[in-house]
Amino acid sequence: MKNITVDLVNDVIETIYKLKRQEVMTSEEIQEFLRRARPDITEAEIRKALMVLELYGRIHVRKLVKGGKEIYQVVKRH
Repeated sequence: MKNITVDLVNDVIETIYKLKRQEVMTSEEIQEFLRRARPDITEAEIRKALMVLELYGRIHVRKLVKGGKEIYQVVKRH
């Protein structure tokens, strides 16, 4: 995982896990945290990073529709 965006998204997932003690989070929560650190990051970059993290077995991602908008539910794996 050499991509800085992937590392950043992974760090955010770890931070949310530590702060809130929740293993399930949404892409919206992740994006909210990322807006503070990197306001220039796009939703497409976040989706790509989530796919890479899923391929590496760090998380499991499920696509959901919430309020007519596609979001991703992210489950942290141990």
